Amino acid sequence: MAASGSDGSRPAKDTVLAEVGSVPASTFDAVGLGRVQQNDITLTRLTGPAPESGGAKRVILAAIAEWCPHCVANSWVLALALDRFGRLTGLRTINSVPTTASTAGPPAFSNTHGLSFFDASYSSRISSSSR
Repeated sequence: MAASGSDGSRPAKDTVLAEVGSVPASTFDAVGLGRVQQNDITLTRLTGPAPESGGAKRVILAAIAEWCPHCVANSWVLALALDRFGRLTGLRTINSVPTTASTAGPPAFSNTHGLSFFDASYSSRISSSSR
């Protein structure tokens, strides 16, 4: 089995990468943009100077806590969106934690399968970037 990364992830199997890259554009078009329900979360626009990105390159900031089942579930959506417009390489797989120190018991949906972007790279016609 492949070596674990410092975040506990493992290199994604070729079959996983093929599935991420095989969603037809018609599926994305049918789903549309969707919407965020603000009942449970508050979106805040970041302030301050833009991150240094080397000229015209775009920057995507994604806060994914890899121990969190909801966050790793959303990692699939980010990978699909990035792959739709460019080439995402070096993805790794990771599972959310099975338990927490909380007295409330284990988190809902523990061991959720997700993707780690740690040391992944992305390139598109517009720009290229790597972590």
